[in-house]
Amino acid sequence: MARPSPAVRASASGSSRPRALRAAALVVATAVAVVLLPVGAAGASTATAYLRAAHLVPDLGAMDVRLSPFSGEGDPEALAPVLEITASYGAVGGYEALPPGRYAVALRPAGSDPSSDPVLSLTFDLTAGQAYTVAGLGSSDDPSLELLEDELTRPADGTARVRLLGASLEAPTAQVSAVDGPALGTARLGEATDYTQAPAGPWTLRAEGDGASGESEVDLDAGDVYTLLVLDGDDGLQLQAVLDAGGVGTVPVGAAATGLGGLADGAGGPGPSAGVVLAALAAGALLVLLAAVPLARPARRRAEPPATR
Repeated sequence: MARPSPAVRASASGSSRPRALRAAALVVATAVAVVLLPVGAAGASTATAYLRAAHLVPDLGAMDVRLSPFSGEGDPEALAPVLEITASYGAVGGYEALPPGRYAVALRPAGSDPSSDPVLSLTFDLTAGQAYTVAGLGSSDDPSLELLEDELTRPADGTARVRLLGASLEAPTAQVSAVDGPALGTARLGEATDYTQAPAGPWTLRAEGDGASGESEVDLDAGDVYTLLVLDGDDGLQLQAVLDAGGVGTVPVGAAATGLGGLADGAGGPGPSAGVVLAALAAGALLVLLAAVPLARPARRRAEPPATR
């Protein structure tokens, strides 16, 4: 039997190699889509709870916050803490990812002996997939420690989701509205309102009540979720927007990079999750590869790889 000519052998090789490359790229692209894309779609992990701390008692000094897991038996103060931080009035921390279960939190004046009696304490359960704020609320005469459930659901297009949280002694009851815009509701000392949707955009927000008032510039981005704090400022009432969830509206802000130790006034947060970004980059690169490799090539002895750009 006659052996194929070199030209025939080269043509067969040039035809099969692109098909093999396309097949391999398609397999990898499928794997990337299956493995990475659900990370962004799922949002907050269903096996994790998220918790942040807030100090919102106007006339209470800096406090040491101590958080420990609690089995329900014995003295929770005897357990090793998972977090110990110091916070001042108006401070709100980023979320910390924690295993679901029962926890005990205690507040003491900054610098106190951890074995001393706390000013406030609370035992609570964290549910997987949920986000919470444990907040010191009220006044020094009647302070309380509350666990607030935070909303992570994305609002309608063109809007932001907001709630009010009153933390002012100057105006225990304050009406909050946007100048030349909608009314946002009534903030009462130590209470959080339900979340509502508000038009996105830069707004001048005004709070007034009980003879006190104040205006603050606030930017509400579309698709984000906020808690609006009404605080006592140096020159009247102050409105502070704390970002609860940003971008996709499913991942708590600061959960990956910051914890309760990173207390700040309105900490910012990430946009789309890392899984979404990685999946998009990988899928895009593989699509370029698929487009660059034709189904068949003219006969040649060596197939050159496509040029990168």
